[in-house]
Amino acid sequence: MKKVKLNDWQVENLRATIFTSISIDASNNKFWKELLDSEPDEVVSRPHQQFVAEIGQALNGRLSVETNVNRIDWILQFNFRDPILGLPVIGPYEDIGLKFQKLIRDWIKFCPSVYRLAYGGVLLLPANSMKDAYSKLGNLLETIKIDSENTHDLHFRVNRKRKSECSVSELEINRISTWNVIQLIEGYDMSMDGQNQQIVTKFSDPKSVCRLELDINTNPEINDNFNKDDVQNIFNELFEFGNQIATEGDKL
Repeated sequence: MKKVKLNDWQVENLRATIFTSISIDASNNKFWKELLDSEPDEVVSRPHQQFVAEIGQALNGRLSVETNVNRIDWILQFNFRDPILGLPVIGPYEDIGLKFQKLIRDWIKFCPSVYRLAYGGVLLLPANSMKDAYSKLGNLLETIKIDSENTHDLHFRVNRKRKSECSVSELEINRISTWNVIQLIEGYDMSMDGQNQQIVTKFSDPKSVCRLELDINTNPEINDNFNKDDVQNIFNELFEFGNQIATEGDKL
């Protein structure tokens, strides 16, 4: 039985990563335009590091695609413009997560040869108090006992590996989840918008949340390239594992 709904979680950030078997000429890639059929708001280039980031507004947040030699990251982050529920989040995971996952699936046809994949992010589960947050966390972590009255500063990290069901022989999936409770206190967060104007956002009162950090990735010891169908299927597995952990918590 599901312990929470996907929509109960709010998205702070999401990330999809591919590791390529060939070096990428970051200065010539057009991943943003190929996928979104528009120009990015900003391009950051560091030629000496062979790094390029294409950045713009999408999916209610700040979306970037970062290319660096043999690695490509699609990253969706809170953009500080429209805090939801007084939190530094983009929106509900059920909505934002599904849209982000669709974007990655659509992009796969453009991606180079791939030998490793990863999906991750940070999700926040709002609570009424620190005690309530620890109570919610205890419900999600059936492998440990949490006393919501007297527990403080808990940080729980675990990797529950699973065998992949795709056609790649002996492929293992790392399912790393990190759980804790935090309180976001009143303060100011600053960022720069597309015109390099400073944005200041104030969160008016302390907020207690459960925090879940996901890092779902394929075994780094697999060095062979995946075919296009396998890349799609593996990403689907990574997404599903992330959704499963968010709704069912940590399970053996």
